[in-house]
Amino acid sequence: MQNKKQDIQVAVDAIVFGYAKTDGVSVLLIERKYEPFKNSWEVSYWKANLSRLR
Repeated sequence: MQNKKQDIQVAVDAIVFGYAKTDGVSVLLIERKYEPFKNSWEVSYWKANLSRLR
């Protein structure tokens, strides 16, 4: 059996909603700090390289 190294990557997008009777529905967004998207808003994003976990 051959031992092959795999480069497995996973991307996770999450949208976090909140609700309060006084404010209604809210969404968690992150303001970008760096160009080219500085001062724009995005949904949180996380990327993991699973081959590093071995």
